[in-house]
Amino acid sequence: MSNQLRLKTLLVGGAGLLFVSLSAPFPANAANASFPRGLVAINFDDGKRNIYTNAIPILNRAGLKSTFYIVTNYADGTHQPNMRWPEIMAVHRQGHEIGAHTRTHRNLKKLNQEQRIAEIRGSRKDLERHDITNVQTFAYPYGIYTGRLMKLVREEGFSGARVADGQVNSKTTHPYALHSFSITRKMSLKEITGVINKAVRQKKWLILTIHDVTAKPKLYGTTPKIFRGIVAHLKKNNIRVVTNAEGVEIMRATQ
Repeated sequence: MSNQLRLKTLLVGGAGLLFVSLSAPFPANAANASFPRGLVAINFDDGKRNIYTNAIPILNRAGLKSTFYIVTNYADGTHQPNMRWPEIMAVHRQGHEIGAHTRTHRNLKKLNQEQRIAEIRGSRKDLERHDITNVQTFAYPYGIYTGRLMKLVREEGFSGARVADGQVNSKTTHPYALHSFSITRKMSLKEITGVINKAVRQKKWLILTIHDVTAKPKLYGTTPKIFRGIVAHLKKNNIRVVTNAEGVEIMRATQ
């Protein structure tokens, strides 16, 4: 259908993650309420160390800020591909947003209420114990969420929460179901900048989600060369780059 976003589900490690067809138009329900100008956010999920070594220097040189969603139990040094607490704290001090992504990356839909609270509230407490305060936003593991989970995240004091569905945000997007677009290793720089340009033209908020920035990325990642190209494109075209917390604040202020 011409006004529908065509999505294809890719099963990765047993988790349903959504990949958007680049030939599909943005969904009709995102076309009703534009921002004053287009926005882009760069999200890094799970806290992989190659983001710290390969992506953060590129962003810092460009003066751009991103949002990290940290699985806090992965930061204890036992998960080798992931950043440790000193690195996460350094990213926070550099001005990047650190958001909560649970303690163990379990599918919250399958847990009971007590377990859900332990994962959501516990991840924030873990961050706060490491001097990462003002944790404002949350990302649902695997992008899986329900109305009950949205309500719980709001009750836990977060200002917004992100899902994974390949869509863009308008001013009327629910702040506890923020849409995001996952970059994959199969995408060229031209394809990615095309998605950015379309969102900016339509004055929408595009959240780009990346899991790896390395020479040989996994499916939901990209190379340092392409990432440099993304950042250069954002700077060259004076595109406003925000953290998720900033985007939610703008969304609420312009409604």
